[in-house]
Amino acid sequence: MSKANGWLLILGAIVQMVGWIAFYPANPTDATSVQANALIADEAMARVGLIMGFGGMIAMVAALVNVARSIQSAYASYAAFIFGLTAAVALVSTGFEFRVVDAPSDAIAASLMGNSLAIGDGMFLGLGVANVLLGIAILLTKQIYRIIGALAVLAGIAMVLMPFLGQDSPVAAIAFLGWLLVSIGIGFHSIRTADRTAD
Repeated sequence: MSKANGWLLILGAIVQMVGWIAFYPANPTDATSVQANALIADEAMARVGLIMGFGGMIAMVAALVNVARSIQSAYASYAAFIFGLTAAVALVSTGFEFRVVDAPSDAIAASLMGNSLAIGDGMFLGLGVANVLLGIAILLTKQIYRIIGALAVLAGIAMVLMPFLGQDSPVAAIAFLGWLLVSIGIGFHSIRTADRTAD
């Protein structure tokens, strides 16, 4: 555990939340074409929202890779591998959505947005599995507070269900908020552990 991981998890969660809620102009529950038009209509806000939303997410996932690697468990090793894959997928999805903003026609914008949303479904499936594995590792090794491990399992299961139930379902809220709380909790634990080690 290190302070760098801790701060990445905490700040990444906050930046991601602010980016998606305060800046990103599209509503994830709307139709694909409506979401694409929302990004085109407010280009500046879309770019800021995408940078903060995906940037915060990638920072969080990168830190979670390091955290998972530091836990002595096969489950954590698998989680680290899947987290790494989802970070790459997030970068691809980011690229698609930036192209939506610059698309030469509504049809192309809707197509690009559809690709990004499809990739997002796969990304959340991967994040869900990784969070479940990380939670199991935490519960078994007790290297981090067990309540965080239990919450990681719950959030992970909710993420796995998201592509099937939709982003307007209560499960999506549990997945998103649960993952943010898990990341912030691990972040504070990492900082405290690093401080105790330094002393």
